[in-house]
Amino acid sequence: MMIRGLLPPGATVCAAFNNIAAEKWRMLDEELDYSVAVCCDDDSAKHTVMKIVNNVSRLRAYDAGPLRAASVVESVTPLLLNIARFNRMKDVGIRFV
Repeated sequence: MMIRGLLPPGATVCAAFNNIAAEKWRMLDEELDYSVAVCCDDDSAKHTVMKIVNNVSRLRAYDAGPLRAASVVESVTPLLLNIARFNRMKDVGIRFV
């Protein structure tokens, strides 16, 4: 992973918020009601990130596996963009029910 070379030795990398539109983070008065996939190789760090996610608005964190799975989570973004475009929607996200 390219970013590892930029980090100090022993740093832990977790991935989250991959599928929440940046515009949504600017709307501080609105509720965020999305599911957040969290990927990490360190279970303790992953659970810490999941606790943080679960304390933000109405977000709900889900364990999405190891860090290598983050690319699969990110690959959903083009689908969300197409859904938004072809259905005249803005800031489409994911919510697992």
